[in-house]
Amino acid sequence: PGGLVAVYHGERPEPPLVAGLRAAGVGVVVLDGPQLASDGLLRTDLWDLLILAEPRSMPAAAMDTVTEYVRGGGRLVSLGAGAFEDLRYEMGGRWLSRSDYLSAVAQALPQRIWLDFDGPDVGDWRRDTNQPQFPSEAVREAPGAAGSAGAMRINISNKRGWDTFATEFDTSPFRTGETWTTFWAKGGPHTPQLVLEWREADDSRWLATVELSSEWRPYALPPTAFRYWSGPPTRDRNVTFDPSQARLFAVGLADTHTQQVGHGAHTLWIDQIGTAPAPLDQPEAVALTTGRSAALPVEAVSPAYKLFAVNTARRWRAGTGGSLSRGTPLPPLPAEIKSPHPRPEGTSLDRGRSWRFVPLLETVDRDGLVCGTPAVIVLHGADRPSGGAVLSVTIDDAAWWADARTQRWLQAACLRLLDGLFLYEGGAAYYASFGGEEMPVGALVSNRGRRAREYAVRARVRGEGMPEWRREWTQTVEADSFAEVRDDWTVPVADGPYDVSIELLADNQVVDRLQHQVQIWRPKMEPSYITAADGDFWQGRRKWYAHGINYMPSSGIATEDGEYFEHWISARAYDPAIIERDLTRVRKMGLNQVSVFMYYPHHRNRNLLDLLIRCEQKGLKVNLSLRPGTPLDFEWDWVREMITSLRLPENDTIYAYDLAWEPNWGMRAELTRWDAEWAEWLATKYGSVAEAEAAWGTSARREDGVVVGPDDTQLSQDGAWTPMVVAYRDFLNDLIRKYYGRARELVQRVDPNHLVSYRMSGAGDPLWAPPMTTYDFLGLADAVDFLSPEGYGRGGDWPNIKVGHWTMAYGRAVAPELPIFWAEFGESVWSSTQNAADPARVAHQGEYYNNFYRLMWETYSNGSCAWWYPGGFRVGENSDYGVIDPDGAWRPATHAIADWAARLTRSRERPEPDVVIPLDTRASGQGIFNLYLQSQEAFWRALDGGQHPTFEVR
Repeated sequence: PGGLVAVYHGERPEPPLVAGLRAAGVGVVVLDGPQLASDGLLRTDLWDLLILAEPRSMPAAAMDTVTEYVRGGGRLVSLGAGAFEDLRYEMGGRWLSRSDYLSAVAQALPQRIWLDFDGPDVGDWRRDTNQPQFPSEAVREAPGAAGSAGAMRINISNKRGWDTFATEFDTSPFRTGETWTTFWAKGGPHTPQLVLEWREADDSRWLATVELSSEWRPYALPPTAFRYWSGPPTRDRNVTFDPSQARLFAVGLADTHTQQVGHGAHTLWIDQIGTAPAPLDQPEAVALTTGRSAALPVEAVSPAYKLFAVNTARRWRAGTGGSLSRGTPLPPLPAEIKSPHPRPEGTSLDRGRSWRFVPLLETVDRDGLVCGTPAVIVLHGADRPSGGAVLSVTIDDAAWWADARTQRWLQAACLRLLDGLFLYEGGAAYYASFGGEEMPVGALVSNRGRRAREYAVRARVRGEGMPEWRREWTQTVEADSFAEVRDDWTVPVADGPYDVSIELLADNQVVDRLQHQVQIWRPKMEPSYITAADGDFWQGRRKWYAHGINYMPSSGIATEDGEYFEHWISARAYDPAIIERDLTRVRKMGLNQVSVFMYYPHHRNRNLLDLLIRCEQKGLKVNLSLRPGTPLDFEWDWVREMITSLRLPENDTIYAYDLAWEPNWGMRAELTRWDAEWAEWLATKYGSVAEAEAAWGTSARREDGVVVGPDDTQLSQDGAWTPMVVAYRDFLNDLIRKYYGRARELVQRVDPNHLVSYRMSGAGDPLWAPPMTTYDFLGLADAVDFLSPEGYGRGGDWPNIKVGHWTMAYGRAVAPELPIFWAEFGESVWSSTQNAADPARVAHQGEYYNNFYRLMWETYSNGSCAWWYPGGFRVGENSDYGVIDPDGAWRPATHAIADWAARLTRSRERPEPDVVIPLDTRASGQGIFNLYLQSQEAFWRALDGGQHPTFEVR
């Protein structure tokens, strides 16, 4: 086949692949680390392929040259997991690991220690915490770090929020030319991070987070490591921390910055706090201490969160790209397997995808479902005609790599990538149809080689009750380019589904294949819609309970492409094979409902129709969120088009529309938009503002003589203004009735068959303290068909979760006719320190789910929907709320879901209340927060006594 290939194997022996490629007529050049890292050597016009036989360890600069090569259109082969995880940094003629390099830089700095703990005590340190009821202390401990006489030990008894100790000074401890902060630190066994703060003379705050080990380590941080947190309104956030203005230094823990430090007791140590000039000869140290990732994103390769362990494999097989293995036996199943997260595989037409994911090897679990793809090719998209591609084999099993069958298979895979002729996409234009239409069928062919190629595309559509539809095209595609073929297929007016198959042939051999189904949707003769009445959901004459999950596909995990992640039902992100696999697992858990969302205008690609068909086949009802906007800014024309164009009123798989995603009123800054309506409301309600003020016995708030809403102090504290704030909360409730009620009315004009509500964020949460203002069930009762509180305020253990009893009782009291459905609840298990799901957090997540389902059971809730389905790392949020491992293995939360399924979906009668507790909405301007304070003692006494309390709201 020819071509020129560069190979890097680091300190490992030269892989047998090198000799195999040379024997096949390929030119191979072995590069060392400095060559791999050198500017200008990895050129796409020079190398046809770059093979990293040791992707884990290399000079740090090589990470940039390799990723730039791929992004510039190069073809990369990465053999093994952990790419770029052991980067090396040169200092003094030595190549050091990241941690050793940073320690060496810190020790080499000419630091001046301005605060040590060699004296009899730690000096003057002031504690700052949101939990003063729990004791913490800063004490001296001997010896200190690196032979010093003493250090400061911080003991925190119960960290929940923040707990720090600070020392102040009149003038900056930084002298002229000194800009870096130096210190030694270590953490206890459960304290892997600490947060540092510098506060300037103008009270602007600058915070940095560092990773700790259980042994003393030196640290050195540049000013840019400290990120702006808060300060005066005039402060420019785009500038960096100014050491010359430092007036306070603090150290401790904070949920906002030390996210890997759990709640509870913690210990950390700090010593020899100093300052130093910047190390001008070590520019990499600045980048590494300001948060740069240790690995740049390369799909299916790095960072580490892009891969997951496969522990459920029973066997493996050739994937959709497995035509390269024709005549080449598969290698044995390895003992240890990692896999990249799944991505769309290129089916259908005109999808606008950025890449095609081509599984070469697929692992299969005991249920016959794909649980990993440890060998894949990622073809970069049509926007990169130079042909960038990655072949990634994410297996770290020395015996597997040494097997001769593995080497033969690997050589075939590399030659396949060198060949460069692939389908980029192929199939029918849609995955679903109403039938009786003309639908394009065809393919987009990609030639990533350096010469023109002749090819043939063979298309077939098969289905019961129709003759096979066939087309074949033969033509030439130029080097580094794409070619398209297509024709129209008439979709029958029949039930389907129809199997679409596209094959790419070269030299009379099938070299690539894509296949999918086109499903047909038709309305039922006797649909069975979910209704709401008498405080329950009903399906016909039977009560129905939602036991659900918020669903986004596993193909959205570990991606930096926010648009692709968020718009998962769009043309480029949706893949029915992945959806089918996910939903099969969802149903196996015992769930009967999924909540999903769709943005305008993605209804036009009909992916929602395909999704609804698959949900119907599995007995899953759908709560559908229609985006963007909320009823306060209602995009009615868009919402109407989404509903009517897909014939959703006829589809009983949907049971409800979710018209807003976690809104609340916010604080004064967000409430200003309603000032004009507030003034109008006063005139309507009281006759005039003056009459309102007379009724209250206090004045309305004004700015520049204009009536405006209460400020944050008035919303959160009672005073002479309380009657005005009580009226303001009445006004907000009327706004909800007006706007949300109007939105429901519009929807039900075109679709009277489905319920309307929205996920309510903090509404109903009695611990959501002012001035943050949430919606109130009192206003919502007349504007929705069911209440949908969220359970995030009910995080932690049972004492906090059980507060949901109060939420349920309040909802039943103000809207007894409405079902109550918990729209979201969940807990993240991700550890950035471990770069994986933390086993302790996974176990606690299971306990949390059991406790939350206990709440559902004890309160006779009408349903709940956990957040969310797919396990793995969510980029940006830095979380993993998944209830299932990426390989399909059940987590403790999954077992809780299955264990509670039968009980939570069984019809049951709610007991009649036997204790009535009064709630006075006029007594305070603090809303539901004060209602809880009024009633909590009586409520919990009744509940603990086995009674069933309710409220009289007046």
